[in-house]
Amino acid sequence: FIFQSINNLQAQSTSLIIGNQNPFKVKWNTIETPQFTIIFPKEIEKDAQKVANTLNYVYPYVAKTSAKIKPLNVVLQTNLAESNGFATITPRRMEFYNTPPQTPFAGTLDWYSLLSIHELRHITQFSRCDRGFTKIAHILFGNSMQNVMMMTAMPNWFFEGDAVATETALTNSGRGRLPQFNVEMRSLLFAGKRYDYEKVFFGSYKNWYPLDASYSFGYQFVTFIRNTYGLGAMNKLVKKGAGMSINPYLFSWAMRRATGHTPSTNYQLMLNKLDSTWNAQLEGIKFTEATPITKPEKNNWTYNNFAKYTNDGNIIVSRYGQEDIYQLVLINPKTNQEKKLYSSYLMSNDVPFSVSQYQLVWAETKNDIRWGNRSYSNIKTLDINTGKLNTITKKAKYYAPAIDPSGKQIVCVEYNNKNICSLLILDAITGQISKRIPNPENELFQTPTWSNDGKNIVFIKLHPTKGKALCLLNIETGITENLIDYSNENIAYPVCDGNYIYYDSPISGIDNIYAISINTKEIFQVTSRKLGSYYPAISNDGSKLLFSEATDQGYMLMEMPLDSLKWLPLNKVEKRLDNSFNILVEQEQKKSILDSVPTNNYQVSKYALTPFKRNAYSWYVLSLPTAINLSLKSQNPLSSFATEGAYNYNYNENANSFQLNTSYAGLYPIINMGGIVGRRVSTYDSITNVPNILGDSTKAYTYSWNEKSAYFGLELPLNLSSGSYVSNLTLAVNAAYTNISDLHRFELFKNSNGTFFPITYSLDYSRRTSWLRDMLPTWGQTIHLSYAHTPFNGDFNGDLLSAQGVFYFPGIIKHHSLFFEAAYEKQNPVNYRFESKILFPRAYKYVFEKEILKGSVNYTFPIAYPDFSLIHSLYFKRLAANLFYDYGIAKSTQTNYYRSTGIELKSETFVFHIPIPFIVGLRGSYLFDNIDNEYNIEGIFALSF
Repeated sequence: FIFQSINNLQAQSTSLIIGNQNPFKVKWNTIETPQFTIIFPKEIEKDAQKVANTLNYVYPYVAKTSAKIKPLNVVLQTNLAESNGFATITPRRMEFYNTPPQTPFAGTLDWYSLLSIHELRHITQFSRCDRGFTKIAHILFGNSMQNVMMMTAMPNWFFEGDAVATETALTNSGRGRLPQFNVEMRSLLFAGKRYDYEKVFFGSYKNWYPLDASYSFGYQFVTFIRNTYGLGAMNKLVKKGAGMSINPYLFSWAMRRATGHTPSTNYQLMLNKLDSTWNAQLEGIKFTEATPITKPEKNNWTYNNFAKYTNDGNIIVSRYGQEDIYQLVLINPKTNQEKKLYSSYLMSNDVPFSVSQYQLVWAETKNDIRWGNRSYSNIKTLDINTGKLNTITKKAKYYAPAIDPSGKQIVCVEYNNKNICSLLILDAITGQISKRIPNPENELFQTPTWSNDGKNIVFIKLHPTKGKALCLLNIETGITENLIDYSNENIAYPVCDGNYIYYDSPISGIDNIYAISINTKEIFQVTSRKLGSYYPAISNDGSKLLFSEATDQGYMLMEMPLDSLKWLPLNKVEKRLDNSFNILVEQEQKKSILDSVPTNNYQVSKYALTPFKRNAYSWYVLSLPTAINLSLKSQNPLSSFATEGAYNYNYNENANSFQLNTSYAGLYPIINMGGIVGRRVSTYDSITNVPNILGDSTKAYTYSWNEKSAYFGLELPLNLSSGSYVSNLTLAVNAAYTNISDLHRFELFKNSNGTFFPITYSLDYSRRTSWLRDMLPTWGQTIHLSYAHTPFNGDFNGDLLSAQGVFYFPGIIKHHSLFFEAAYEKQNPVNYRFESKILFPRAYKYVFEKEILKGSVNYTFPIAYPDFSLIHSLYFKRLAANLFYDYGIAKSTQTNYYRSTGIELKSETFVFHIPIPFIVGLRGSYLFDNIDNEYNIEGIFALSF
């Protein structure tokens, strides 16, 4: 009894924090408006004012075809190297990462403006879906349950597709206007590949579909519905579909009610429409010829991007795909032999690398060891001949580096945590800054490259309101010339051969490569490819052009001779624009809304640390057969301070208890603390233990006591990831205290009043590498060590030493995994048993043992990739098996063996619209040491293999 009592109330020192933190030295300010609270580092007040003005101005337009929202927190992050942003309701807020992308995916929009519209649309969607049963779940259980209900009711393509449609309709840019945004869908459609609706939604391990399908496919589907059936149909779909989230089939029913067709039928109708539109776009176009350098592999989709020629005529390409993590590969075009030069999860795979004089140069992300909201973009160099790897910058935010022809200088873009953008020239060996190019209007520089004589730098410049310009900088004079003036043309990735600058452009409606004469300023179309061409590179002798082209198996490298006589002057290029977005513009504001953003000067104040204001995100009133429980969780917008409070009333015991937990992550270690205070009531275990003086022996006699429990813990999570391995280390120490008092038991043995004061130390380490198709790490280790004891001589004492590890190795065939598990645990229970930390050998029920040693060997492998949907409810993506043998030997009063072997059959399964896979299956075991029941079959349910 006392063991169970203490275990129930012994609080666990586990962090309540959801999300990452910034360094504690960052000083935060706020701007309060009626609708938004902007939280930002004090160094970027000017940009915070801009975001506040933009959000307040665009809000009514974004909400017009969605829903109004409650006041919202918006956090502007400035310490992250990535370009991103998100909206969430757990806790409810938006976060904008300050660094704009070097890629053209944002079009010609100002970065904060794009984030303001896209992410704010998500917040309005969440409000729009907060209706019917979802609203009831929200009221009873908070934002967390609302989130679950929304995922059940509405597919993810709606949320992302609708947000892209909004950014496209309300601006002059937006991804829906960019040909590259849909080029992968076009490549599949032209190849005759029409995958099932569920396959597009949940993906496949055997067939390729765009990795951003929820965005690109979602945009096309939302646009099709609004174009074909009108805005009212979309409103009806959301109203009916979101309101009855308790019925996951209702979305299909709602679409049938709104449009007359099921999602699958509408999906096929959409493909018919797109096929007709995109084929009409190509009618009468004369295509240029090119020779493939890489060829598609049937069962291995691959992206080959940003190829460059080396001095000896070989080719280096940035590659990733179904089988390959981000890597740089050397290709000999004469022999077709390939050599992997470098690979890393952290490479900037969507930004060009550079090569000169056998030196490779690229940017790579480096995560801060402690602060999840701080990362860097450093420059690495690799000598192709010797393999020597160097990191020439530290703790920088440098992007798109390009090395000059001499191999002595590197030009790159810097975007610092004050939102200041600079063009830098660095020493190629030391990484020291030798020159900083003036940028008086703080425009965004993109993808600079050198001319072949090293005297000029060509780059893209994006102005917040005027659009993009193509620029040429003379290093000696410092004069910058706009070869192509500011416009809404989404030009990208310029390279220079001395006479011409080649660049990507969607000006015709299909992305192709163009060239502008440096002397005459004449512009020509160089390539005319069916699906477009991207990322130009010029051979050293200027005779050949290398580029990437989308196919139904990814992006392949193509090569063609350069003959300026065959180029098409720009004034003869026929524009074949896909204007399907026009109906969206008409349904919204009929024009861009960003031309009239005001410039109000809002009052600025210091940010006050509080977990409560606008930040309660999970609560519930849970009525159980024996108790009623009220709980409230809250977290501040910076994810540094969280609290949880709870009240429990037990009907059977007629007793109350209160609980309060707090986590603070603003310092290097996370501090966790909390406590429970309550009254407990119980009955005697049997009437034989009740003394006769109590009278009637058939009556159920009760007794009560008070319990108090508190805990304090320190947790230090460290990110050690580097190169091809994701690595994490967490150190923790936790102390707990439980006191039982006022317990008057009329039993004949020792009274159970007393204190319990355990301290636990733990270490968790993991290092692993895996890729898209791998079920388990191909190489990896996970280690857990812990020791718990009672050093302060309370009334209950014991200690526990626990150690366990899992070690992963490649299997016989790719995507197979061989892994070993080892565990050891020893208890010394004076009068208290700690909870065991290791899993018992499979198929055996847990039995307390003072000392146990366990080992196991496992071999996991895929059986099939069915991509099969069962009545639009279950989608089976992968079937797999695991062969295992467990060996356990334990010692208490005697030596016991726990040995088993068997097979596990598992399925990676998606349920309804929920985008999280569930692992379900069966385990069949043979137990060597259980004579009464040698064979055992049990179910498996998990969230990962």
